[in-house]
Amino acid sequence: MKRHILFLGTLLVLASCEKVIEVDLNSADPQKVIEAVLAEGQDSLLISITETSDYFNSEPQPKVSGAAVALSNSKGHRLTGTEVSPGLYLIDGITTEIGETYNLEVAFGTEVTTASSYLPPVVPIDSVYFEYFEQTTFFDEGFRPYFAFQDPPGVENYYKLELTINGKPNNGSIEVFDDEFVDGAYLNYGFFGEILDSGDVVQVELKSIDRDVYMYYSTLSEIDGSGGQPGIAPGNPVTNLIGPIKLGYFGTYSSDIKSRSFP
Repeated sequence: MKRHILFLGTLLVLASCEKVIEVDLNSADPQKVIEAVLAEGQDSLLISITETSDYFNSEPQPKVSGAAVALSNSKGHRLTGTEVSPGLYLIDGITTEIGETYNLEVAFGTEVTTASSYLPPVVPIDSVYFEYFEQTTFFDEGFRPYFAFQDPPGVENYYKLELTINGKPNNGSIEVFDDEFVDGAYLNYGFFGEILDSGDVVQVELKSIDRDVYMYYSTLSEIDGSGGQPGIAPGNPVTNLIGPIKLGYFGTYSSDIKSRSFP
């Protein structure tokens, strides 16, 4: 069997035709930011609406009240939400369905912002395992976590990884990739930035996302770590929002999770 090994941080391929919004760092007018994520199996959706401030202001982003929010699908089912705390909105009674496209609506008076996201099928993790590496110029000696899975052939797949060790997220980096060059392959993915100690509990979550969410996180990873306000940066992430609000995103995902203890 041919073995395909993927390494963290090497597979962020961005489409050159995507537009990134430019923002003046020092004197940008406040802009609204929408963030909402719906997971397969969830029966409710939380929508956060905040407002940016100066890039170098370290204070929390102001919350934005007064929006009307709604979620619908391609079958015409529509649910409205309520504001449960300043800037935080809840839509209840959702029944998620793999293969469905969900549409988010956020309105401030007559100004309406929309976004759509396709909920892709779950791609199962086959195994979580560990491999030992000797000391090199670039890597310390020790065991690293790996996981393996079969990429479904013949369809475009986009993934986001979540690694936790003993319940704590890894180094905080954003790990997304697609299957453009490995369609249908059996993939082995190594977390080279992590060295394991005896008794560590490793959990890997493989999230299946759509292209728009992939592009959002891909461009976000390019500007991540630049400091300042999280909702405003030298170039903000590509967004699937359509309308007057241009910052943030709405996404859906399905996922598989596997855990294993290191001896």
